[in-house]
Amino acid sequence: MKIKTITAIILCFAALAGCKHQDQPANIAKQHATNQQDQRSQKIAALTDMQQNQAAQQYARTFLGKKAPSFSFADQNGNIHSLQSFKGKKVLLEFASTACPTCQHVHPVLSRWTKKQKQIHWIQVFPIEPKASVERFLKRTHDESQHLVLMMSGHPDATSPDRLIEQYQIDYVPTFLFIDESGKIQMTYIGNVDEATLDHLNRLAFQEK
Repeated sequence: MKIKTITAIILCFAALAGCKHQDQPANIAKQHATNQQDQRSQKIAALTDMQQNQAAQQYARTFLGKKAPSFSFADQNGNIHSLQSFKGKKVLLEFASTACPTCQHVHPVLSRWTKKQKQIHWIQVFPIEPKASVERFLKRTHDESQHLVLMMSGHPDATSPDRLIEQYQIDYVPTFLFIDESGKIQMTYIGNVDEATLDHLNRLAFQEK
């Protein structure tokens, strides 16, 4: 009887220990989710200080921490590139228009800044404009950077312009999204930027000094 009683007690303690151990991952997951939410709130607060525009603030609330919608678009040579192929890399995704004066103004700023930020891949997307218009834009801005430029092509494997605009809810240009290695959007910004602003956004997005 004593052996059975001791065995039962040991099994009871083992069962309790197992329950406690199983609860631990749930607590860690909850803490991780809380930390992520805190970081998101801090980023939104920081962005609110930087951008008084309500639309820009709402855009951040919509997309921060979300997975960047996948899409495929063509480059100047007609080759198709997908955002998915940049997984494992940091991306600065810009939506622009050739008719946008601010886009023209910030283009050389982005060119200089991304040359210094070797770990960030700049992808510039012109959702509704064909190759000829984009090439004129690049010529006007004296572009010499090696960034990826994507544009409307009519290619059968490309995401439709309407679908792309809908996925990213593009109402204003330029719109910037900082995307981390896992494909999550870590910071957004709409409008004019200088190098100091890009540095600050980069630190907020990737927690870099």
